Amino acid sequence: MMMRRQLARLLTLRRLSAARLRCHGYRALGLRGGEKGLFEGGVRIDRPWLASVGPRVVLQKHVWLALLSEEASLTLGPHVFVGRYTEIEVVQRVEIGDGVMIGPMTYITDHNHDIRYGSDPIHERPTIPAPVSIGRDAWIGAGCIILPGVTIGEGAIVAAGAVVHGDVAPFALVGGVPARFIRNRCAGDVHLHSSASEPVACRKG
Repeated sequence: MMMRRQLARLLTLRRLSAARLRCHGYRALGLRGGEKGLFEGGVRIDRPWLASVGPRVVLQKHVWLALLSEEASLTLGPHVFVGRYTEIEVVQRVEIGDGVMIGPMTYITDHNHDIRYGSDPIHERPTIPAPVSIGRDAWIGAGCIILPGVTIGEGAIVAAGAVVHGDVAPFALVGGVPARFIRNRCAGDVHLHSSASEPVACRKG
C-alpha cells in the first residue's frame, strides 16, 4: 500500500511538472502572464500572443483557446479554472474575471454567422462579433453554451447544460435552454422568471 501511494505521488508530480512546462512553452510563444499556471495535456492555444492569462490559471486536458483573428483578444484573470474539452472561440474579445470556474465541455463564442437569407451560401456569410464578459467568481457548469454578446455578472452561477443568450445579473443562478433566472444566490427565496437577465442585488447581512 505504501509503495502504491508513493508511486501515485510520483505520477502526480510528473503530471504537474509537465503541465507547468507546457505553460512555460506557451509563454515563450508570446502568451502574456501565466505565472504558476497549469496547462494539461492536449491544451491548444491559437495565436497565444493575443491572450493574457493571470497567475495560477488551470487549463485541463484538451482545452482549446481559439483566437481566430489578429484582432482577437482573450483575457483570463487570476485563478481561473477551465475544465477539460472546453472551447473558447474569439474573433473580437472575451474577458473572464478572477476566480471563474468553467466546467468541462463548455463552449464560449463571441461571434456567429449572419443568418439573414441572401444569395451567398451560409458558409460564405460574414461573421458578426459581439464581446463576451464573465465577471469574477462566477461558475459556469459543465456543458454550457455561452453565446455572443453575453455579459455574466460577478458571482453568478450558470447551471450545467444551459444555453445563455442574454445577460446574467450578478449573483443570479440561471439554468435551462434557453437559460432563465432561477434564484438570487444571496436571498433565501426562490423565484422563477422568464428571463436570464432578471435584475437582482446581492443582499448583505
